[in-house]
Amino acid sequence: MRRTLLFLLSLGALSLWAADDFGIDYELDLQKKLNKKIDLGIEVTLATEDGGSDFDRIKFTPYVEYDFFSWLEGQLAFRWTVDEKERTKKSDYWRDLWQLRADLTPSASLGNFTFSWRVRSVWENRGWLGLPSDLKVGGEIQESFELRNRLKISWRSPIKSLSLYLSSEVYTAWDNDEVETSPRVSCWNSSAGFKQKWSKRTSTDLSLSSEREWEDGVKRQEITLTIGQRLNF
Repeated sequence: MRRTLLFLLSLGALSLWAADDFGIDYELDLQKKLNKKIDLGIEVTLATEDGGSDFDRIKFTPYVEYDFFSWLEGQLAFRWTVDEKERTKKSDYWRDLWQLRADLTPSASLGNFTFSWRVRSVWENRGWLGLPSDLKVGGEIQESFELRNRLKISWRSPIKSLSLYLSSEVYTAWDNDEVETSPRVSCWNSSAGFKQKWSKRTSTDLSLSSEREWEDGVKRQEITLTIGQRLNF
């Protein structure tokens, strides 16, 4: 455990110097197994920015998972995100974001290693909470579609309850506007972390990720420390 923490801290120190922002995400995942193939759950995420000192956004993600085979898992999820507090002459408002996601994740094991490839399709709609219609930004993209591909390698340590992982995910986006509809690479996310199972019902996930976004030719990099807790019922 101590070596794992040192590894994550070293990785973070090498990346922070080039980052535009650093944040800490706190995740709580509640999951209920209905039968051998179906799980229901909800994930709540509280995200911070500016070194973890400022509130950034909150996410609510109910989902259903289905095990098609021992090597193939699917997930259907709906996410509501409220973020980016702004100020106008009339009032404060929050931007909300709605996502409908569908995943397919095949995986294979070799010794203590597990390799997985997650294909995620995301339909996204952006709106505004508490903002008068006459103040909405004209011409802003309100809807988009993304295809995300994530490769992940997990290693089960000699301590069977502890596993380490590396992942890399690329986002390809189609923006629904009148100017451009061609696909573009909008984001690249790479992460390293570990998962500790405390019992059959509880586990903790700690990871450090680097996310690079491209928009209108401008690149932005964010480093995020994610602290996650899962409870199974």
